[in-house]
Amino acid sequence: MKKWVIALIIGLVVLLICCGVGAFVFYKFFDKATATRSAYDSVQEGQTRSEAEKLMGSDGLPSDQTTSPPSGTECRMWINRDTAKEGFELCYADGRVSTKQTFAVN
Repeated sequence: MKKWVIALIIGLVVLLICCGVGAFVFYKFFDKATATRSAYDSVQEGQTRSEAEKLMGSDGLPSDQTTSPPSGTECRMWINRDTAKEGFELCYADGRVSTKQTFAVN
């Protein structure tokens, strides 16, 4: 077989592997950054962080929706998996859900 055919085959195999890895990374990011409305609705203020994250399906992404969270509060966000026009934010203080809110996604 000619060298250029072998090089082409190797290049295509590498390209397919890269596409597969890229798709996997995108899926994992999508899975981490999204949740359903029913999951958000089932989270209650006062629940532990682990309970809330289990209901939401992941720990979400760092949120910048709350402009001045109280000291010691960490806020996380998810995009509505069903519509992508709405986001959910949960803020935690002392290991528990302290606030929850929705926001519009532009």
